[in-house]
Amino acid sequence: RAVLFCNPNAGLYECAASSTKATDWVQLYTALGFHVVFFNYRGYGRSTGIPSPTRNSADGAAIALHLRQELNVQRLIVHGESIGGMTAANTAMRNPQNVDLLIV
Repeated sequence: RAVLFCNPNAGLYECAASSTKATDWVQLYTALGFHVVFFNYRGYGRSTGIPSPTRNSADGAAIALHLRQELNVQRLIVHGESIGGMTAANTAMRNPQNVDLLIV
């Protein structure tokens, strides 16, 4: 079981994962037995490329697919904060079969 956490605008996972708001969510999800996955959008942190809403959504969809197919995640929640809400919603829309619950 996993939660794919889509960061707010320009949110590096290194910062977002330790923010008070995200920490509260992470504590809740881990207490419920979920692994929490953060990622950097293209062009942020050590990720290469140019960020854009379309690319953010493509990355979210690719990660959701990877979690399901390669890591055999049985239940996947996609959680988005701020612009990450758009990424999360598009991820769920592109791959409804891979997303069990969407939180924005």
